[in-house]
Amino acid sequence: MAKLPLSPEEIALPYSRYYDLPFPEVTDEDRGFLESPLAADQVMPIADAAEYLALAGKDSFAPNGYRLLEYGAYTSCTVFLPDCTPEMIDWWFVWLNHPDPSVPAEYGNLKYKIWCPPDHWDHHFLDEDDPDAGMRICESLDLGQGAPRKNIINKSLPIELLGIDPEVLASVKNRGISLKFGAGCDENGVPGGVGINMFIPAEGGAVWTSRGWGGITPRNGRLEVTGNGSPDEKDVQCELTHNVLERRHLGEILPGLYREYGGQ
Repeated sequence: MAKLPLSPEEIALPYSRYYDLPFPEVTDEDRGFLESPLAADQVMPIADAAEYLALAGKDSFAPNGYRLLEYGAYTSCTVFLPDCTPEMIDWWFVWLNHPDPSVPAEYGNLKYKIWCPPDHWDHHFLDEDDPDAGMRICESLDLGQGAPRKNIINKSLPIELLGIDPEVLASVKNRGISLKFGAGCDENGVPGGVGINMFIPAEGGAVWTSRGWGGITPRNGRLEVTGNGSPDEKDVQCELTHNVLERRHLGEILPGLYREYGGQ
């Protein structure tokens, strides 16, 4: 997995040492869900999001996999992060979005690079004073094989768009689960899809579980199918592989980063 050399300004930062740590590799078990699509009955309809939340991801649908749909792609991804907590992960997604001012902007964000050195380049809030305005993300998804980096704009969405009962949401919060729901688009505003991420306390760490639906976007106060069409299967496989491996690596580096920088 190729990765670019760091600038002198980046090397001077203490956490640059995380950039050179070994990065996870695909396992034989992974290949079972990365190389073959899910059956139709293993795909969670977005209308069943309430069950997904209420059962903290332990529903009847596949925890990992993908399937091409008529209007986009569905993905599910579940990874255990040892020695991590939802609170640590919430901290990470704030700390991450503030690049170090000592590094020129053209070099990207080292905090993001250490998460997935082969693919990650930049990650920051669109408005430093308003995190709800969204994030700009710049990355590739082929684990350093040469694909061009793409810019993505990701914004949080009100969970009410999913029609979730307030009692279900209260139950999620009472169990110490961190919940994020958002939508992505490219730099030209073309919608990508929506996704739910849950960070669930577990024995010895936390579970990061997510479900994503491409081709769906928020519009006029509701979720609508955009009609962008089905993506290339290889692209979907690359994205899911990237997601699995970057989450495993976050589980490896986050405890140390939190001990050093958690007060920031």
